[in-house]
Amino acid sequence: MTIIKARYRDDIQFELAKNPLIAALPDRVDSNRLSELLTRIIKSQDRDTLNQNELEMEIKKLKHSFIITDDHKAFYTEFYKMIEEGYLHRNPMDVEVVKFSYDIADPNIDVSELSLYKSASLNTDTTSEAMLVTGFSGNGKSLMTERITSICFPQVIDHDIEGFQDAQVVFLKADMPHNASRSGLIIAILEELDRAMSKSKYGPTNHSEALKGSRKSITVERMTQKLIAALNQHHVGVLIIDEFQNLEVSSARFRSEMINLFDQLSNQLKIPVVKIGTPDTIKLFGNKSYNRRRLGKLMELQTLGDDAWDKAMEQIFLFQPLPKPIERKESLENDLKDYTAGVPAYLFKLWQECLLEVIQSGKKSISTTLIKRVHKKQFPLLGSAIKFIKSGKAGNFSDLLTVQQFLDEGSYGPAINSLKHFVDHSTLKGEAAQEVKSDIEKAINENKLSPSQKKKFRGLKESLESKRLVKLGPQTIEHEGS
Repeated sequence: MTIIKARYRDDIQFELAKNPLIAALPDRVDSNRLSELLTRIIKSQDRDTLNQNELEMEIKKLKHSFIITDDHKAFYTEFYKMIEEGYLHRNPMDVEVVKFSYDIADPNIDVSELSLYKSASLNTDTTSEAMLVTGFSGNGKSLMTERITSICFPQVIDHDIEGFQDAQVVFLKADMPHNASRSGLIIAILEELDRAMSKSKYGPTNHSEALKGSRKSITVERMTQKLIAALNQHHVGVLIIDEFQNLEVSSARFRSEMINLFDQLSNQLKIPVVKIGTPDTIKLFGNKSYNRRRLGKLMELQTLGDDAWDKAMEQIFLFQPLPKPIERKESLENDLKDYTAGVPAYLFKLWQECLLEVIQSGKKSISTTLIKRVHKKQFPLLGSAIKFIKSGKAGNFSDLLTVQQFLDEGSYGPAINSLKHFVDHSTLKGEAAQEVKSDIEKAINENKLSPSQKKKFRGLKESLESKRLVKLGPQTIEHEGS
């Protein structure tokens, strides 16, 4: 978290310069400078100076590599614009904005009567910006947002000018709860706000603790009003909500209530929201134009393109703390692309696991045979999913990447829930269903599941077995869905 004292730009338009929340934002970074700031190449230390434990820790640093792409640059540009435009009509020097700030904190005023834009002096046509960042699990959606926000923006700006001595929170990031609970998300956002404010000139706040203490006696509507008041009080520029796909495995009621919560944030405060989720998140908003507006601008992160792939290969082959590093060659690159489909997280994870296998087995170098063996052992669910990603017909097979991600984190509950969503919505049948069932059994250690998770897991295997017995249509994963 970075906190800075406000420095006001003097090269912006006069109307914007009168708004300290905009004037204090850092200058926009150009494309070349952005590449320099964000790219992170990890170089390995001399292995002869490290013992085995230190060497293994060194290898695990590889996951912190970051290869910048055109998608990252586009996100930075849109994110900057969202913050600037979100502050446009929240000028704390405007008397109408100040009046709204008092009214919104008053419990005697009904929430439905509150709107920052009811005043004739403000632009009533203005709507809050929204964005959905999507892409397969492992494409780096969360890493991109964390890296861009932490490097290119301060989180808190302390102001000290006549008439305005507040702390401004530029962005907040929270995860969607696994059960899609509105109260859970509200508290998570306020916890992040308390954390950001704790080091500011304003001093510690206790918004989240106050709500936790009264959680059983306070309505969600009142919690929402407190959230809006706190976001407004501390001039929060944009909300980033990660793991938005958790709404998919929640009940229809919880999904509707959560989307309505974001409507309230939009209608009453006009605060921009960036949602981060897997491709199926789009379906939560339907096809109607109103719902698409709620969804916002869609930005889909792609797998590594040619230029980014070449940079990733430079990183991969540079990072070999081994007695006999192997040379970069086209056939080996093709193998790596086949096994990972150009998904960056799995590319670096596969290389890391191969290096660890070499170190722990006493071998001296990576081989193509070793890469294949490690891939089958560490990522049993990727095979099925990647065949579809490469064919351009991923469908809900991208869910398997989400399951794999949860398993990598040791989160078995969410993994089982995501797997259930996949099985319930899958059109698998015949040998394709058997192939996926086999991959699932390899991936999930049933001994690590709770009794209820075991019961659910066995039910999922039975569903796949039923699909296997259907002898209609294509019989292999390569053809399923074509």
